[in-house]
Amino acid sequence: MNISNLFARLCIVIAVLASPLTRGLAADGYTLSFEQPEHGTLSGFLLGTEQHVTSGSTVEPGSLVVITATPDEGYLLARMVVTLYTDDASQANTRGKGSDVSILGQQEVEPVFNSETGSYRYLFTMTGQQTQVSVTFARRNVIDTQTGTQGTTDNGRTVTISQTVADAASGTVTIPASLTDAAGNTFTVTAITAGAFSGMGNVKDICLESHDLLTIADPTFDGLATADHGTRIHVYQTLLSPYAEGQLSQLVALRLLVTDIRATNRLFTFSNAHSVELPEETGIYICQAVSGEVNFLQVPTRVIPANTGVLLTGRRTDYMMVATPEAGDRRLFEGNDLVAVTVGCHLTDLSNAYLLKDNAFWKMAHSGAIPDGKAYLLMTK
Repeated sequence: MNISNLFARLCIVIAVLASPLTRGLAADGYTLSFEQPEHGTLSGFLLGTEQHVTSGSTVEPGSLVVITATPDEGYLLARMVVTLYTDDASQANTRGKGSDVSILGQQEVEPVFNSETGSYRYLFTMTGQQTQVSVTFARRNVIDTQTGTQGTTDNGRTVTISQTVADAASGTVTIPASLTDAAGNTFTVTAITAGAFSGMGNVKDICLESHDLLTIADPTFDGLATADHGTRIHVYQTLLSPYAEGQLSQLVALRLLVTDIRATNRLFTFSNAHSVELPEETGIYICQAVSGEVNFLQVPTRVIPANTGVLLTGRRTDYMMVATPEAGDRRLFEGNDLVAVTVGCHLTDLSNAYLLKDNAFWKMAHSGAIPDGKAYLLMTK
């Protein structure tokens, strides 16, 4: 039996084990301990008898224990962990040995929040093991130490951006994928609130670095992404289609929703789940494989239809692809043997698959891995 299953069996609350009225503090029980955390307090009592439990109390197995975590003002609970210890070496998790006792099991738990008291409560059954409860509190308001970007958190793990910082030289605002505060706590960015870009009339580019779809309260970014201001919104290429067809759809007609790619060679492949318009300095080609040879045919258009693999020519630089409302003329891409890969994948059949590398197509290696936003050549003719 693995540690996680053993721990689940030990810690699950089973009220039928015994009536809490017949159990409680006892000289021959097991120790319950918890250190008082920074930025809040921990307390405990026995359900039924309402006996107060302090750290170091000896509690009889089968007692129902309620732990209450109360954060200071401006803080919230980020993490609560219950750890079981044993002095039986044969049962111990060898990765968690201490000086006198060893870790039998450890699990992060989800306490219940009481909005009236502003505290968190967790109920568990005291087992026949030494038990320790530890918590970490985090600030509700988060300020990133590197960028100065600010946000708020409701769970100590994710953050909603509430205030941004513009780069004065480039007129760019970057929304990072995560924020790290002065205490070293890292929060994943999941949303942007309205008002986060207020007073930034000179900003021309807003870059969303997250590879996950964000919830954006104001799709005009406080009036910046409009015909009047013309601020471009840069998103990760696999998110271009979800944004273009979802909460940022109004930016497509304005040609303000874009994705950036970096070309490390003169030739590079490209694909996207939404149609895009390319900059003038690139050339668009389709590839036709015939009798083991590859023919390159230039396409007279600037628009690549959705889910179409193409070969592009240009310089080693960054290119901005603009989401367009135009569907593109698919007839121009007939006979194309380039297969679009809009989301990274692993091919299982590599017998006829070729990937572009160093300006040439090479038979794919055994891994079959293809990154997102690329295309591979399928030679079956």
